[in-house]
Amino acid sequence: MFSLAVTSARHQWRNLVGSAVALACGIGLLSATLLVIASAQTRPPSQYFDADLIVTTEVLGETYNSTPVRRPLDEGHERGLVAQLASVAGVALVVPDLVFPAQLADGDRILTPTERDDPLGHNISASILGTARVISGELPVGPDEVVAPEASGLSPGDATTLVTPAGRTNVTVSGVADGRSVYVDDDTARSLSGGATTVGVVLDEEADIGSVRAVFEGIAGAGSVLTGDDLAHIETSADRGARNIGSQLLGAMGVLAAMITVFIVGTTFAFAVTQRRQELGLLRAVGATPGQVRGMLLAEAGAVGFVSSIAGSVLGCTVAPLLGGWMRDAGMLPAGWELSITPVPIAAAVIAGVGVAITGVWFASRRGCAGCGRWSRCGCPRWNGRP
Repeated sequence: MFSLAVTSARHQWRNLVGSAVALACGIGLLSATLLVIASAQTRPPSQYFDADLIVTTEVLGETYNSTPVRRPLDEGHERGLVAQLASVAGVALVVPDLVFPAQLADGDRILTPTERDDPLGHNISASILGTARVISGELPVGPDEVVAPEASGLSPGDATTLVTPAGRTNVTVSGVADGRSVYVDDDTARSLSGGATTVGVVLDEEADIGSVRAVFEGIAGAGSVLTGDDLAHIETSADRGARNIGSQLLGAMGVLAAMITVFIVGTTFAFAVTQRRQELGLLRAVGATPGQVRGMLLAEAGAVGFVSSIAGSVLGCTVAPLLGGWMRDAGMLPAGWELSITPVPIAAAVIAGVGVAITGVWFASRRGCAGCGRWSRCGCPRWNGRP
């Protein structure tokens, strides 16, 4: 039956090409949407990508957008915690991350724009915990120097204004780093941040992360020790807000793509079956049973649906980085979003495409008889082409 269906599909390709193209386009949009959704899952902030462990302080509450508010450490407690963590066997580096709201400005023009509650200020030593690196210039050595993000358009030696909760300060750009953060020296960051709430830890290569984490949990007390997938719990509020907006838009796009695909593919397959009523009637006239005819149509739909869905998935893999990049630049995905092509979204799109094709033909086959509209127990003479 399948070989007969493939042969029939090969000779009927002109009638099926419209259905195949419609299905490929719909599955392309659906697979692109699923890939972007799968790549937009909660992940650690980029400033902690290179940290093996993160120790956070006690959670005091949450903001309006579910961002945890943590107890800041004063300088004495911070130094004591850092010393305790550094004394654990296998620990190579312990760095507190001192975060504070910061912007660079040229007069009234903001050079480091950001949406939502996204504090960009960090101490320069914390840059080693993440992916940001100084790509030109030098590190800041005093309160009148900063490392600016590359996106600001500033260069080493430029004069700019640092805007923080303490006010506006005229500073010099000592260096430029990739990423989005504004870096100052550690002492300045400590005075602006009000205390560290997270401490990053880098381990030796031979260290057992499970053993170190167990020891850290005894030191952290009411705080938390995070590693691996748990680091996603310290996602920034800006990334969380962007991801939520993007997920809603992508979900609506996925539903719309699925609905359009179902209706268009169902209609085109129904039209193709209607065009072949005379051929199907001749098959019935030479002894083919209704089940055999329907089976041939469904096998054709499965073959066409599989090939079209594979083509659509390839199209989706091409469109997904463009779609995700546009949404990231528009603030509808986290700033650190990157496309990750995984088999599950692609497999889901292919299965959906085959299912849509088979379902569309199944419904169309229910109207296969030009005389009475039924396949089974049909005694209508028009099956044989007679009036």
